[in-house]
Amino acid sequence: MERDIIDCIKYNCGKCCEREWDVYVSEKDIKMWEKSRPDILKEVVTKKVGNRTKKLLKKKPVKFPDGTERKICIFYDFEKKCLIHEFKPEVCKKFTCLKHPLFIFQLFKQISELIEDLNLNTKKYI
Repeated sequence: MERDIIDCIKYNCGKCCEREWDVYVSEKDIKMWEKSRPDILKEVVTKKVGNRTKKLLKKKPVKFPDGTERKICIFYDFEKKCLIHEFKPEVCKKFTCLKHPLFIFQLFKQISELIEDLNLNTKKYI
């Protein structure tokens, strides 16, 4: 069942974490983990992206209730959500549903439906 985009923003639902997106790691992240959480460094791998090599968090295969299997961030748990929330990568800290086209489309759709409902309800009283 698709979660409401407003709930995603309001309740930090983790829907973005349930996708197969790569979670890139910055040098700032590496330095933070070296000082505070060296165990996280064991879950960092390198990947060739175009002509550059990038660092990212490992993924784990997960079977979803609909039967599909996806590879998601190794630190994501469906019940507990982000297992490294206090030390999550910069890219996760900066990400918001409002910046991703998929979520923007859903938000506009919900706003359009709300406006349509308001217009229909207003006509009842005119």
